[in-house]
Amino acid sequence: MIYLLAALGLAAGFLLSAFFSGSETGLYTVNRFRLHRRAHRGERSARLLERLLSDPVGLLVTFLLGNNIVNYALAALVTRGYEGLGLEPGRAWWKSPDVVATLTLVLPLFLFGEMLPKNYFRRHTERLSYPAAWGLAATKGLLWPLVQVLRLLARLVPAEHGPGASLGMPHISRHMLDHLLSRGRETGELTAEQERLARNVLRAGERRVMQLASPVAVPGAAAGTLTVPADEKAGRVLQRLIAARARLALVLTTVGGNRLPAVGGPQPKTEDRQPTTVICREVLGYVRLFDLLAPGAQGRPVSELARPVPRLAAHATLRRALATMQRECADVAIVESPSAGRAASAGAGGALPEPGTGHGEPGCPVLGVVLLPQLIAELLSKPPEGAPVAGRP
Repeated sequence: MIYLLAALGLAAGFLLSAFFSGSETGLYTVNRFRLHRRAHRGERSARLLERLLSDPVGLLVTFLLGNNIVNYALAALVTRGYEGLGLEPGRAWWKSPDVVATLTLVLPLFLFGEMLPKNYFRRHTERLSYPAAWGLAATKGLLWPLVQVLRLLARLVPAEHGPGASLGMPHISRHMLDHLLSRGRETGELTAEQERLARNVLRAGERRVMQLASPVAVPGAAAGTLTVPADEKAGRVLQRLIAARARLALVLTTVGGNRLPAVGGPQPKTEDRQPTTVICREVLGYVRLFDLLAPGAQGRPVSELARPVPRLAAHATLRRALATMQRECADVAIVESPSAGRAASAGAGGALPEPGTGHGEPGCPVLGVVLLPQLIAELLSKPPEGAPVAGRP
């Protein structure tokens, strides 16, 4: 009976060691975008995994504590077994049960507790990481006092130059990146396509999303989209999407109009000036084609089926816009107008945006919309002819 319990203890120890080592690799390599989509759909395991990954310090401490406790327990169990076989600490060092137990466990733990489970979890990340989240959450709860103590100790570690300082990550300036890209192209380490994509990614951190925004007041201004009123029936919107071969429809509503002073041309007398009334449109959300095919959806107003749309400031960079849309799992984002003060100053004598430039209606809360395919195409596009390329003379 004693030997059976010892064998069961060894098997449980190796399984737990493999679990902590493998799940560490699995959780750090899981597809974050797919994880967010599954969590957004309401999957409990995905929500739990997302909550674990949002606390990197606590997760790392859980991995380290769990793995070390299991390994020490295995070593103690094997040492106790050798003592039962007659090995005593008083003899030669190489006959000590501690030394023999350590030598016995080195290779099995390396193979079955580290290398094989890490490789297996790496190959089957999506299938294993979500169930593993429950075991890790239970372990984190059991070790909660130790996790909190080590979390406090981790906060005492100085980070003089930001989060990457402790990892020895050097700071590279934009000028140095441009030089490295140019040098890599000259030496053949980078192809022309790779250099262009890298420069597009760098440029995405400088360009503003307002430069890509399409005005919602113009039907079809955003390629592949329709604009529909909020009270239109979903069945009618479905027919229009199919006829236009569009991917999605923006659900609009009219908000209070703004009265702006007339600008341009000869100025009449003060008492004869008539302010221009601008009808503003607000984006309630958007619907995809498949949203309208749900059972019972076609008889409802399209506003009840609209998906939420993230909002972006006009000065947000393309990189920030792409990250926001990926995080929110959105196909479209609203670009908000600049401050009302800027619009008022433009109306008082400055030049208002030209129609069709993507700057929407002056004085309205929505500047325009930007689509996810637009951002991706911008990253993949070639610079216009004659445009200066950063880092090149």
